[in-house]
Amino acid sequence: MAAAGALGRFGDKRAVSALILALRDSEREVRVRALESLGALRAEDATLAIVEALSDQQEVRTAAVVALSHVGGARALDALMDQLGRTSDQRTVVQALGRLGDRAAPKLKQCLAGQVSRTLANGCAAALVEAKAPNSDQVLIDALRRGVVDPRVGMHGLAELKSPLGLPIVLTYLSDDEPVVRRAAVEAASSLLDPGKPDGRAVGPIREALETARDRKNERRALVALLGRTGSPRAESVLTPLARESDDLGLRVAAIESLGMLGKVNADQVLIDALGDEHGSVRLAAAVALSRVATGKSTAKLLDHFEKGAEQDRSALALALGGALEHTKDPELLKRAFAALARTRGAERDALLEALARNAEPSTAARLSKMTTGAAGVDRAKLAEVLGRHTAARSVLLKLSRDPDAAVRANAVWSLGGVAEAGDAPTLWKVLGDSDPAVSANAVAAYARLAARTKSDAKPQLCDALKSPRAYVRANALGGLRLLDARCTGAPERALLLDDASDVVRAKAASLLQDVKTSAEDRRALATCEANDPSSQVAVACESSPEPIPTTFEPVTVFVVPLGETKPAARAPFTLIRADGLMRMGLSDRRGAVYEFAAPRGYVALGVPVALAK
Repeated sequence: MAAAGALGRFGDKRAVSALILALRDSEREVRVRALESLGALRAEDATLAIVEALSDQQEVRTAAVVALSHVGGARALDALMDQLGRTSDQRTVVQALGRLGDRAAPKLKQCLAGQVSRTLANGCAAALVEAKAPNSDQVLIDALRRGVVDPRVGMHGLAELKSPLGLPIVLTYLSDDEPVVRRAAVEAASSLLDPGKPDGRAVGPIREALETARDRKNERRALVALLGRTGSPRAESVLTPLARESDDLGLRVAAIESLGMLGKVNADQVLIDALGDEHGSVRLAAAVALSRVATGKSTAKLLDHFEKGAEQDRSALALALGGALEHTKDPELLKRAFAALARTRGAERDALLEALARNAEPSTAARLSKMTTGAAGVDRAKLAEVLGRHTAARSVLLKLSRDPDAAVRANAVWSLGGVAEAGDAPTLWKVLGDSDPAVSANAVAAYARLAARTKSDAKPQLCDALKSPRAYVRANALGGLRLLDARCTGAPERALLLDDASDVVRAKAASLLQDVKTSAEDRRALATCEANDPSSQVAVACESSPEPIPTTFEPVTVFVVPLGETKPAARAPFTLIRADGLMRMGLSDRRGAVYEFAAPRGYVALGVPVALAK
């Protein structure tokens, strides 16, 4: 088995004949490893031998399917298409055809253009989505209209492709007779709608579906949430009565949340009234909604609520207040808000600091910056986090990057990634040598973000950071290279993919190799990783193309609940994985929260804290 694996790593086609012979070995594991190596070698002359292995045991068949996808060629494609209609493990074949990309697209489109079995059509549709070939969405739409594919498969595919053409046909299924189809339509429409890009076309069909779903409580809640995803002010007239009067608690919460996604609407009073509701879920939903849509005119009322609110609600009320403060220029109201801050302690103080930092007035930045002098370590750490919104705080953040408290330095260095100037790059890079691993890892990410903003060349430094003994420094260096669309001379990223001890580093290396200047050697290394890496997370990263790096940003608050705990923990170590692949490290605030005022729009996750990373 080891010999069969080694032959695949040589990259020498002279190994093919020996590997073909190994397909007759009595040991299943040897046959599997031989197939993996033939795939890594892209041995097209071994296609027939690989096809024969499709009649072997399940594990061997799976390896043969994967190998055919790496080998490519007309015979391999025909064999995979044949398997698509026969196999019980259709998902593996779908992924294999998707890996062939544009080479498989013509046959998959031809499949959907004809009259084939529903099972085969569903497989062809799923594989076409995996392949992401041009005009795939139009092919799926045509197949849906002709009834060739299962509506759930077709709509899921349009959602995966983020097709702007797919929304109208998805909306027609919101009132389908089948509950599972209606549910699939809601899920697909939710993926296709973006509140940041208002789309009033969807409001009418959703409203009609809502009217016909009178006795279906959960479905009505999902449709109300979908109205928020439209981002259209046209949805306000439907949502406002539900937010004010509905006796269905879940529906009322959904309506309030959706009002907070509509942008500039006249919903302040409805949401402020909801802040006094007896149900905590309603109060919290209203606070979050106000944080998004509150106008400056509501600042005084929200300050009243904050000053008089119950202790358990004050952090949520501070969240609502931040939405209004963002649009406030009245110096008296700002003075009142800072006076309220002077009376706060603990978790609510951190929440109010976030709210005040949303105000863009120069006087606000100056007052927050001045507060760093003589403040307690927990206050300095929070100020270092929230001052990342203010370019005027650059000099203060540079000073805080040398603070004796590591948590302060970690936040300050991260914030500098958003406000530092090109001339600060050498200073920022020196922080890589910080004694605290969270600070040094943040410094690498901040350096890459600075380079991306200022269009600077950071490749030499990031490539040098790949030699760091700290795993998260190497991981953020790889993420930074991907952010800058850069590769290193000599491909050390490929060596890290195959040999690094850290799962996180290998996964980041896989994303870089998949996404930037991919060579034949890179593809061979990715195939080896997919077949042999002991971590399923890394193997998936080697198999699948990463999600594109987002180009839009939004504020995010993440609460850190340590393993085995049930509540957010103050001053808990965290690693926040952002949608652009960069990782931020440090300690949570007094609420147990981490605040990113401009996180790349997309999925976020908590990873293993740096102190526990291998």
